Amino acid sequence: MILRSLDKKYNAIEKCLQILSIFSLDKTQFSINEICEKLDFNISTTYRILSTLEEYGYVSRLKNKDYVFAHGAKYQLPDKKILIGCYHPSPRNVNTKRINLSKMVRLFKNAKKIII
Repeated sequence: MILRSLDKKYNAIEKCLQILSIFSLDKTQFSINEICEKLDFNISTTYRILSTLEEYGYVSRLKNKDYVFAHGAKYQLPDKKILIGCYHPSPRNVNTKRINLSKMVRLFKNAKKIII
């Protein structure tokens, strides 16, 4: 990840990508304050970006209000197995477009790359 210099201004797309890039197998969830502190972003801008990412299914907000990367996220379990997050293809998730055929196909193609 490219670290922010103090004199550099980032556009919304760059900020969005930087937020997504901090999620990893080692750290899968962050509070909004952790994200702001780690990236030196304004809290209101960060909240708006996270809300948009949540709307499009790239992150989810947990009950404790932390954000976690969502569908397609890879988590390394203690026994070295990899868990890949996937939305359930329920009618609700399909109707709200949280999950669709192309997202499922992409998920399975990525899983195949991991196991081969």
